[in-house]
Amino acid sequence: MCSCEYSSTSGECCIKLLKLEDIWFFLTQCLLSHSDINLSWADTMLITFCFQKKDELKDTVTQWHSGNLTMCPVCQWAATIQHIQGYPGISNTTTINTVLTSGHLLKLKSGIMLINLKAVAAEPLE
Repeated sequence: MCSCEYSSTSGECCIKLLKLEDIWFFLTQCLLSHSDINLSWADTMLITFCFQKKDELKDTVTQWHSGNLTMCPVCQWAATIQHIQGYPGISNTTTINTVLTSGHLLKLKSGIMLINLKAVAAEPLE
């Protein structure tokens, strides 16, 4: 996934940020609401990328529940979606880089994400 799909970038970018409405969860082939308490137990999830560098529109990628709660993409996306949905004034068109800070909704920028990813990667393993 490109950084411009999950965070705001500086300069011009033709790729669209992911929105809550671009992520779908299914449990035994039934679509789950983002507010469903069983969201993290979904069998599969779909992420639809509106536009990608390879000039493909509406490219949908499937992720499966891995059974490992820490590394499972379904569990991690479910936690992210439900966290964002706890913010006031959220809709399905809210982008996934939205955070609540001091009572204000902000959009995470790629530079901040890069700094944080480098910091986490540099931490020693226990």
